[in-house]
Amino acid sequence: MKKPLQEPTESVPLYSRVGSLIRNKILSGRLEPGEKLPSEDELTRLFGVSRITIRNALSHLQNEGLIVRNHGRGTFVSENIPVKKQFIFTGGIHDIVLDVQKYKVKCLGLEDIVVSEARHARDVAKFLSLSMKDPIIRVSRVRLLKSTPLYFLENFMPQHYREHLSENDLAAKPLLKILKEKIGLTIGRGEMFIEAVPADPDVAEILDAQIFEPLIFFTVHYWLASGEPMEVVNCFMRPDYFKYKVEIDAKGFDNL
Repeated sequence: MKKPLQEPTESVPLYSRVGSLIRNKILSGRLEPGEKLPSEDELTRLFGVSRITIRNALSHLQNEGLIVRNHGRGTFVSENIPVKKQFIFTGGIHDIVLDVQKYKVKCLGLEDIVVSEARHARDVAKFLSLSMKDPIIRVSRVRLLKSTPLYFLENFMPQHYREHLSENDLAAKPLLKILKEKIGLTIGRGEMFIEAVPADPDVAEILDAQIFEPLIFFTVHYWLASGEPMEVVNCFMRPDYFKYKVEIDAKGFDNL
């Protein structure tokens, strides 16, 4: 039996959570323009919530122009909703970190901070072998497709890289390319972790998402060719643009 949604302890109304689930299906193209939504009774049973919760969620989606409610006929996805292209990732971070040709990059800040002010500060401190009081730099950028923010990037690095970076350069080139051109920096290897996380209020505002809405979260650790840890990258991506592709080798089934 499907477990009903529970009223969260945070100050996020239940109708907003239901609305976010339906919104994501519309914006990702899983619900197509003109497609009829289930009835209020069906949605009530599907989400395990009250009818008033469903009505409030649908009212907000209607106000956003995402659905059309036709008395006697039902509720439909708006015909003018563009189906958004999902970017297919195949295992590397290069499409996110390096390919700036298809995106507009906006630098939100180049700051001197201490480790304790970093997001996931303990991870940053451990990887860079620093204390919570040590100085580092934080680079914050958002990448947009036309006017839509796709993902938000944070780079945490030792402070000695600060003099080689500027906000103008960071809006035009990948950070690693800037450092390669200026100081001959060479990356030796990296590790990437992917998980789903709820959107913090500051990230939700940047990505035009709902607070606590699930986002795709990448954490990347880079080492220099010398083996020295170089930076931690946090990347938050809207899930309606994300699709992950894995090639399956049929030979792997031979031993089953």
